[in-house]
Amino acid sequence: MYLFMYYICLVTLILMSMYNVHAIQIAMLGLLFQRMFDIGFHRFLSDPMIYIITFLISLHVLLCLTDYHRNALINGVFSYDKIMRGDYHRIVTSVLLHDNIVHLLSNIAGLVIIGKIRCVGNLNEYFTILLIIICNSAVHMLICFLINDRSYVVGFSGVVFALDVLRYYTLDKEIVKNIIIRLLIAQVSASNVSFIGHVSGIICGFLLFSYRGI
Repeated sequence: MYLFMYYICLVTLILMSMYNVHAIQIAMLGLLFQRMFDIGFHRFLSDPMIYIITFLISLHVLLCLTDYHRNALINGVFSYDKIMRGDYHRIVTSVLLHDNIVHLLSNIAGLVIIGKIRCVGNLNEYFTILLIIICNSAVHMLICFLINDRSYVVGFSGVVFALDVLRYYTLDKEIVKNIIIRLLIAQVSASNVSFIGHVSGIICGFLLFSYRGI
């Protein structure tokens, strides 16, 4: 029932995002309330995933309200050449920034589906996210070097794919197939989607999988 409600909210969210910013905010609140019912009200404020979602939304809204969004993208996107020249802040900022509200909400939808962050080793949820960001960027840099890719990339989707891998207890053929299917769906569901960024996240998840907590 909750899954059906989620997909209804998601479709409504995407449709309303094309016309009305205020409607987006209302629909997003609906998603968060649905998440609250899933995990229980007593855990809502202590759930790190909620804090991460709230931070991503707040950052995007703040940048848009202050008209700094475009400058933030220019100075914060992932760029192999610029990172190699010393713009190391792009490793983190490129993950936190999003092109537009639909881009942001698609990644938040992925986080809502995942629900719980499976920690790596003895790290807590927030340091696990930081480790994933660094690992994902390192894999992305390596792929860019190997295939001579110099495209600009922005968004949280690499982290989402890594978290998607880490949430499983085992990686059998069926699960790997499902991950690949979700990768392909993500590629065809929108334009200007970074295939390398998504693959980097999946590889990062595989690399950290053996070290995840219970």
